[in-house]
Amino acid sequence: MISLSLIDKKEAIERLDSRRTRKKTQFECTPGKSIPCKGVCIPKARVCRDEVKLTPTEKRQVQTIIERASDKYEGRTIRDLQQEARERGVYRSNHLNKQQLTNVLKQLDKDPSAQENLRRTLEKRRKTREFATKAAPKELQKTWKAIQTVSKAYKQNPDQAGLIIAAGLMGVSAGIANRIRDRHREGLTESAEIALSRAKNVPINRTNKPDLIFAVGGFGSTGSKGEKMRDLLEAPLDNTKGEQWFGKNHHIIPFNSPEFDITTSSSKRNADGKYNPAYLGEVSAKGFGKFLTNFRRSRNDAAVDLAARLYAYGQRYPNKRLDILAHGVGGNVTDEAVEILSKMKRTTRKGQSGEQLLERLNIARLGSPFFGMMNGKQWKKVNHRTITSNNDPFSILPKRAAKWIGSVTGGEVEDYLKNPNVRDQLKEVFGYYSSSLSGSRITEARRKESRAAIASALSTISPGAGVLWTQIGKIQDKARDNPAAAAALSFAVVTGTSVAAYKQAKSKYNRGLNNASFAAENAVKDIKLGRTQRENITIAVGGTGIASQAILDNLPQEIKDRTYTINAQDYGVSTADVPNNLKPGTKAYATYLAANGFGGQLNKIAKSQFGGEPIDPEAIQLAALLVKQGSKIYGRRRNRGFKDVNNYRLNILATGDGAIKARMAMEILEKMGGTRGRAIAKQVKLASFGSPDFGISNSDPGSPSRPKYVPSEVSYMGEKDFFGMFPSKRSAAVVRPTGVGHDIKEYLSNKEVQRNLIDNFYK
Repeated sequence: MISLSLIDKKEAIERLDSRRTRKKTQFECTPGKSIPCKGVCIPKARVCRDEVKLTPTEKRQVQTIIERASDKYEGRTIRDLQQEARERGVYRSNHLNKQQLTNVLKQLDKDPSAQENLRRTLEKRRKTREFATKAAPKELQKTWKAIQTVSKAYKQNPDQAGLIIAAGLMGVSAGIANRIRDRHREGLTESAEIALSRAKNVPINRTNKPDLIFAVGGFGSTGSKGEKMRDLLEAPLDNTKGEQWFGKNHHIIPFNSPEFDITTSSSKRNADGKYNPAYLGEVSAKGFGKFLTNFRRSRNDAAVDLAARLYAYGQRYPNKRLDILAHGVGGNVTDEAVEILSKMKRTTRKGQSGEQLLERLNIARLGSPFFGMMNGKQWKKVNHRTITSNNDPFSILPKRAAKWIGSVTGGEVEDYLKNPNVRDQLKEVFGYYSSSLSGSRITEARRKESRAAIASALSTISPGAGVLWTQIGKIQDKARDNPAAAAALSFAVVTGTSVAAYKQAKSKYNRGLNNASFAAENAVKDIKLGRTQRENITIAVGGTGIASQAILDNLPQEIKDRTYTINAQDYGVSTADVPNNLKPGTKAYATYLAANGFGGQLNKIAKSQFGGEPIDPEAIQLAALLVKQGSKIYGRRRNRGFKDVNNYRLNILATGDGAIKARMAMEILEKMGGTRGRAIAKQVKLASFGSPDFGISNSDPGSPSRPKYVPSEVSYMGEKDFFGMFPSKRSAAVVRPTGVGHDIKEYLSNKEVQRNLIDNFYK
């Protein structure tokens, strides 16, 4: 190993320099042409300088040499590292791996006091635990020592450790605590009935804010009141939107239980500002101990009360989240209330059961311990977290779903709620970030609410449209997990048939491609083409509500200059047939197009007959146009052989249901004229705008041994396009431009779409 004292930047450069010029040093400089410079020959015109100029790559190499030379731990075995760690007093050094040991030792090199600070922190915690009950009731001293022992094992078995600690605080054996827990679970149904009766009399505050937060206080006399939590949460730490979100978006409801408004004979803190051990001992016995002792009578009255309020507000505001912020023993009250809520039945036909309300719950506990008494299956449905810190005097107790934040300086409400890291965790739990679990649940709940409202409105405008909208929502959900199944369901929905009918139509379609190719061959001779010398041809295909000419008119000038355009045909339902009360851009309008535009096109596939097989005659005509245009280019280049003609491109720009015709035409083309049809098909590329996949045309490349022809496609599906709710073609490259709806002007004026079109179609 190289010592840091033996190397510096200059030496590193010299090593690199000798590495670069090792071969040149064997030769003498040519008189009159080169001169010696640091052991190498350089042109005579150059000046030999002391400073060697390095390329960026060489600079990185120099830096690597210096870093490796300065790393005194590189190459050392784990035994050597453990030995040095022990000598330097590294805590739990035998439990660290080689990389962890290296990092710890490097940290000690930078800050020699870091290990001493850690040792003092651990010693402080040990002394706090040891003397926490000195001035508390004598019977608690033995219990607290048992808690101290059991808490060390809670990471391995938190349920059992929590239950043993609960038994100690209740003054019973673990076996009796087990029976108390079982009796509590048996009494949940009765507790739910009591909560239902109380829910009828809960006073409900009116609010227009999107969501609710229940601020559940802990030991009231210690400053843990729901009102204080509300005031702290509504006071922004800064002027960011995230901080203002707490107050602007939430109606905060304080909840306190007088039962836990305990009194203590000891002062909270000593003269030095540290927690008084006697005070902590009393809080443990009178607070957590009292809460747990209530399980002897099967329930805590505060938990029943909280469950009643959650239920009452959940029924009154069926679309709002039910967020809970709880401190200390308030978290334990919350946990019991959740189990009671899960047993509460709905009281009206349109109401929600307590079990349904669980999916709207988001719980953040502040320092609350876990005693193993409430741990039913319903917790799988609840988004919950316990935010805690080693500086919280009750951090010794087990925690459920713990998130440790070291910057929290104590266990008070203000210690938590004035900490920016805690506030950020609350944003995560309560759904400020759309990526959070709560945020995704909120998005989904509001999407379902929107679907129901739109379906109701559509039913009054267009017969069957409301039902169709509801089905589209199901398609959207299914598309995330199984695109193929979603495509089949999409076909069935818009055609008004069944998935079985889709499978039959797809089978007939595939069998009919050969017959369709013969028909397209016969149609080629009747097609007349304009004259052009360009080899980049664009064919515009319109659909329902968007004419092919609109595509050509809105093409960027850069694209117009690079291509010869053909206005092929408009397919789909005429916009004149759309009812006057359906306005373009509305969801009702889009739903009508889905049923009559895409539905009409797919119905032709399923029902129209050609040679006994259902292939659309319009798709055959488009295939004939493609082969005619491709053959014309081939005619100009026939001397080079058709397989060598790879520079021309047949681009199709199709919108909406017109893209369905284009996909079919591309597959028919592949079957035409043997190698000629396949060669032309490889040069055809489709740009579809606002056109989802309905699973009829081929989108599966097959296996390597039996590959299938898959039409080449780029699918442009706007972020606001209604038809983005349907699945995209699996083999297509999907581009989702932001702020774009189902309007060809919006698509073709979007910079992202323009650049992508040029890169993929017109370079």
